[in-house]
This record gives sequence, C-alpha cells and structure tokens, in this order.
Amino acid sequence: MLKKAASVLLPLSISLALALAGCSGSKTGSSASSSPPASTSSGNTHEPAKTNAAGTKLSASGETLSFAVIDIGASGPSYNDDNLPIIKELEKQTGVKIKFEAVYTDYSTIMRTRIAAASNLPDIMQLPQGDDPVKIAKGGVIIPLNELIDKYAPNTKKFLDANPDVKKTLTAPDGSIYAFPGVVSPAGNDFNVNGIGYRQDWAEKLNLKAPVTIDDWHNMLLAFRDGDPNGNGKPDEIPYAASGIGALDKFAQAYGMTPVSSYFAINKQGKVEYAWTNPKAKDYLTEMNKWWNEKLIDPGLLTPHADKVTAYVVGDLTGGYSIWAQRFDQYTKEMQKNFPKAQWVIAAPPQGPQGDRFYEVNAATDGNRYAISKNAKNPELAVKWLDYLFASEQGQLLFNYGIEGVTYTMVNGKPQYTEEVTNNPKYPNPGSVLGNYGAAGRFPQIISPDALSQQSKILMPEASLKRLQDIKAYYRPAFPSVMSTSEEASAYAQRMADIDTYRQEMVAKFITGAEPLANFDKFVQTLKTMGIEDVVKIKQTQYDRWTSMK
Repeated sequence: MLKKAASVLLPLSISLALALAGCSGSKTGSSASSSPPASTSSGNTHEPAKTNAAGTKLSASGETLSFAVIDIGASGPSYNDDNLPIIKELEKQTGVKIKFEAVYTDYSTIMRTRIAAASNLPDIMQLPQGDDPVKIAKGGVIIPLNELIDKYAPNTKKFLDANPDVKKTLTAPDGSIYAFPGVVSPAGNDFNVNGIGYRQDWAEKLNLKAPVTIDDWHNMLLAFRDGDPNGNGKPDEIPYAASGIGALDKFAQAYGMTPVSSYFAINKQGKVEYAWTNPKAKDYLTEMNKWWNEKLIDPGLLTPHADKVTAYVVGDLTGGYSIWAQRFDQYTKEMQKNFPKAQWVIAAPPQGPQGDRFYEVNAATDGNRYAISKNAKNPELAVKWLDYLFASEQGQLLFNYGIEGVTYTMVNGKPQYTEEVTNNPKYPNPGSVLGNYGAAGRFPQIISPDALSQQSKILMPEASLKRLQDIKAYYRPAFPSVMSTSEEASAYAQRMADIDTYRQEMVAKFITGAEPLANFDKFVQTLKTMGIEDVVKIKQTQYDRWTSMK
C-alpha cells in the first residue's frame, strides 16, 4: 500500500523530531520548523468535544474546499494524487472533498506572489513560514476567525481555552485570531530536545565521568584530543564537531545566554535583556576562544560543512556534537555496524561559572499557520473542517494513528500501533510510515502524548528515554512567541537585520582571535549605537502584552 518516498519530512513531535523536518528547509523555504514543538507552560490537557457523531458529516452534499499546502516531499506520495488513505478517510468522515494545491519546492515564493496579488486564492492556505498574519489580514487577503471559531469550532475553542499559551501565540495585538496553528505538541519536549551529546564510550575508556560543568567539558575535550580514544594511534580526533558558530550555542546557555530566543531573555524582575550586552557574554567568548586556541573545536567552524561533520560523527573521529537527542541514538545504531562499542548520549546542559544551567525549549506550537482566504466560498465549512482535523477526537485519532486495522488497532479502548508502524522493514521510522499514508505533519494537528510515547519507544532505547526525563528538570521556556503589530515588526526588522549581521561577524572574530577580547566593550557600545536598546523596548512591550492577555 505504501508508495516509496524519497523525502517524507515530519514534524519533530510525530517522527524523528524536527531533526528530520529541519532537513527540508533549504529546499523548500518550507514550514518545517527548525525548532521542535514543546510543552505548554500551562500544563493543561485536552479532551476534544464530541460534536461530530459517527455518521454525521460536515457536508451532506459533498462540497469541495481548495487547500494550498506544502506537499509531503520532492518525490513519492503527494496530496495532489488523490489516493492517500488518511486523506480519503478524512473525506469519507467529513463529507468534504479537498482540492489540494500542494507544492513542495518554492511553496513560500509561490504563495507570496498570490498573496501580494490578492487573487487566485484557495479557500484555505498554509501561510508562508515567517510571514506576518496581521499584515496579510490588513491587506484583506485572509479573514478573522474569532466569531467563526466561537460558532463553528467547538473542539478548537475548548482546546484554546484549556491552553492559554497556545491561544496567546495565535492572538494578534488587536485581539483577533487570523489563523489556526500548525503542529501543537503538548508533550514534545518529553521525548526530544536539542542539546549537546558526547561519546560515552570514549569518556569511559579515558576514565572520565559524565560532564556537569563547563570545566568538565573542557577537560573531557582535552582528553579526547590527547588520549587517542578511537585507538588508531593517530592524533586525528576532532574533540567537538561544529559546522557554524551556532553549534556552540548550547555552551552559551551555560552563561545565561538565550540563543533560541534570539538572545532576548526575561530577568527575575520581568525586564527584557539582550544577552550580548551582559558581561557574561564576554566570559563565554573568552572560554570559547580558549577552546579554539587549544584546538578543541572543529577547525572548519566558520565554513558550513554539515556533510563532513556527519562523517566525523559516524566515522569515529569526534567526541562531542550538538543536535536533537533522538539523532544520537541514530548515530549510535549506525556506528555500531563498524564500531561495536560506540555510544552517543545526550548530556544534561553544562553548568556555567555563575550557576547558569538550562536548555532553552520552544513553546508547544510550531511556526505554521493556516488561514481562510477572503475568497472562501463557505468560511463556515472551512472552519468546521479545520476544527475537525485539528482538535476533534476523530481527527486526532486519524492523524496521530492512521487507519484502524492497518496502522493501529483498539486495545482496551486505546489505539495501539500495528506492526505496519512498529516493525516496518522499509520504513523503520514510524513517522515515515504514517507520512506515506498521508499524515505528514502538514496540517493543523494536536500531537497525542500517547502517540508520541509509542513512537519514541520505537526510535529510542529505554535508557535514552530515561535520560531525557532526567534532563527535563533543566528546561527553560524560550521567549514567548508574541505576534507583533505592523509597526513593531517593521521597526524590529529594520534594526535587527544589521545588528544580527554585525553580532555574528564579531562573535566569530572574538572566538577565533581575529578580534581581541579587549574590544568587547566597543562591541557592546556599537550594538547600542545600532539601536539594540530600542529593540529591547519593543520586546518589552510585547512581553508585557503577552502577560496581560487572558
């Protein structure tokens, strides 16, 4: 039944994590977020309202809705094929026929052209990743959804009321909701996190304990450099593999810095700060410069070379790396074919000299948004359909588990994956199996914690799952995903484009020694001259607005 897919890319929380979904970004400008969905800070759960009884369809006449969306992959199954089992079942359950306008390559560019022209619009559209729904709505292209949700989307309304942080993420400064969310994963961080990993077998060979502090990491990397842990008698080890300055971000967090939040953070007094103007930033740069001079960091740091880094990781040449936790188990499995003792493990975040110790984690929602256009022939039906697949009991069952009797069966009243998912020789990743059936994470969807747990147990050994549970104590929520006013978005973009470019250049120079650390104060002053304090005021306004939302 499955068609071969060269690239089935799924959201982090329903597959191998956004470690996989992120792979699509360079090809598509796609909506696959670079960061994984995480748990909501509210901690609430959701029981869908049972408003669409079995046999009661959303449309008795078989109406059609047009839907523009990023396609599943560059080849293999496509929403346009009209033969995906889960989509056929969705049409059967709802009585609504979907006319897909699915594009994989250059989706964002194509849709921005249509949005700018405000013509040739589908009933429902996946907004281009990162585009401002408020700006699009002010242009009259998409419609506000508050009243429609209140009247026609009881499941979504119940979910948003129970999960206020998700609702805040969708709420514009004028109080309007202009789009449904993409993937929402209340338990995403329970089973995956972007963190630092190391070769546990190398550490044990060199009689090293699991690293706790930045000093422990420094000492371990020195031992990897000098102790010949791969045993080939050559000094060829790269202690810490890194393709780009961003690969060092998790060490920056040990100095209180917040790279996931673009280095903006909230202090204990509720005030927004920019991490690079804090003296701790100089301490971080000083430490990284020391590591660079001691040849502990990948010498190709400043030149993108992701393929080479992967070769280092699986080729027994490096002992430290930063990526999604589930990937480390993949690397271990791959390596053990040639290096039976190889063992990659995710580490708890390193503790910095002033006690900072955390991994930043994102909110429950990814960056995707799904809106109803001004041209929608039947907005009420469009909202009902989005509500059904996003938050109804039937919709969640369909998109989390697939087809009953094929990809899951009911056991004691609960869905359990069949061997088609748990032991598929062609697609060992359960998310890829479901993606081939049509549940490819391209729609609004609430990820069931139970489905996520079942999939994670297929992908990860028990020891890795336990390690993640222990690391959860160090999670720190990223800066809230606050929708901007048009004025805020414009002012932020004008200043931060140049600030980010300057900051990235200077950080690279400080770490590699091209710029002496004695010039750090000049660096901070230049950031202020470029307007960083004005940007902090914008972020403060947004944070205050977030905290005042109900």
